[in-house]
Amino acid sequence: MAVDFDPAASAEVVAHLWQPGSSIPVPADVAAGVLRAIYAERRAVRPADIVEVSQRPDAPLHDCFEWDDGLAAIAHREEQAAKILRSIKVVYRLPDGTQSAPLREYVRILPRADDPAPDAATEEVLQPRHYIPLRRTMTEVELRRRLVDEAWRSLVAWRGKYRDLSEFARVFDAIDEQAAARKAATS
Repeated sequence: MAVDFDPAASAEVVAHLWQPGSSIPVPADVAAGVLRAIYAERRAVRPADIVEVSQRPDAPLHDCFEWDDGLAAIAHREEQAAKILRSIKVVYRLPDGTQSAPLREYVRILPRADDPAPDAATEEVLQPRHYIPLRRTMTEVELRRRLVDEAWRSLVAWRGKYRDLSEFARVFDAIDEQAAARKAATS
């Protein structure tokens, strides 16, 4: 069940942590201090503000960024290309002649340390920046299992992110019910 919590109420901050899997090279509490300072000065925090205050080599978040303009430009174009892959949709004609809803054409399945070792065909696509057609993912048992597992992790993360919003209590209950059924089915 959701727990009501008002983050605006006076409560002591116990710790700042990075999202699991993040590879940010500074302690989370250092970053939190920089972000609080930007907010105190500007009443909002934009990515451009973070870059601006991080330009000096001695700035706390300086090492979080690529400062070689050539490398940064390549990385930016690769991110733009990844956006294309994340954004392209496909509509299929179904056997009954109707059309499917728009679906993602490509998906990315991230490898996890706790996953069983993949076969050679699966291993080739389980690379950090590799996208594969959703159609292939849905027809290969191992890829589909990994995508479903990733979807569950995302759903659990979403639930954790919004757990304090009582407006979603029924959604959270449904997630919990499905998670229990899924666990029972795999036990």
